[in-house]
Amino acid sequence: MSISISPRTDYSALFSSMTPKTQANNNSWAYGNAQSASGVNLSDYASIKNGSYGKLLKAYYSKDQTKTSGSVSEIARKVTGNSYDSTATNTALSKETDALAKSADALLKKGKDSLFEEKDIKTKDENGAESTTRGYDRDAIYKAVSSFAKDYNDLIDTASKSNNTSVLTTAANMTGQTSVYSKALSNIGITVGDDNKLTIDKEKFDQADVNDIKALFNDNGSLADATKNRADMIAGSAQSDALKAGGTYASNGFYANAALLNGASFSSFV
Repeated sequence: MSISISPRTDYSALFSSMTPKTQANNNSWAYGNAQSASGVNLSDYASIKNGSYGKLLKAYYSKDQTKTSGSVSEIARKVTGNSYDSTATNTALSKETDALAKSADALLKKGKDSLFEEKDIKTKDENGAESTTRGYDRDAIYKAVSSFAKDYNDLIDTASKSNNTSVLTTAANMTGQTSVYSKALSNIGITVGDDNKLTIDKEKFDQADVNDIKALFNDNGSLADATKNRADMIAGSAQSDALKAGGTYASNGFYANAALLNGASFSSFV
């Protein structure tokens, strides 16, 4: 009695029982690519097995170490084609979007806490005699709008230096929507400059109709409201960018951000 054995010389026999995997998320595929019949790219497997894949990666990283000092973000930029901001830029964007959102909130308050509600205003004449009148606290309104303008200008300045396409696009949309209000802003003493920044003429502002100021900075859908929404979007883009810049490579060899990987590192193949 004899046993006849017909050996298989190709790798497909190892994976014949495997079914194709689908895309798990936007950052990576579970096994190879979606088109491979078995769910495994046999060509890649062969290059991993014979060591050529590992040698290629090591040579690539050795070349880039002189520039990145071990940083994954620069390498990821080259691999994915995306451009990430530095930690300093993302930190500045986070700080400035938060400041602008708070400035907008101060102007958007309603009811008894609103800057645009008439209050009892105490004043003194040249003889020191005190009197109380009902009206708007113009000094408080001016200070709040000035803070908004400063925080807006700071954010525009930092965003203009960003490498993040989402940040740049949203900032451009924000300056674009501000330009729509340029005439109304001019009527209350605020100029939109060629650099997209805001400048306030205090004398003209103090003489402006409070209702015109309120329409720009307190009403729902006002400039302050729309600007806050854009600032929140920029903050989200900066946060996402920071996570990507701190990402690494999963065991399947594909790059993903730190939030998704939760500390995963290169596979043992390298």
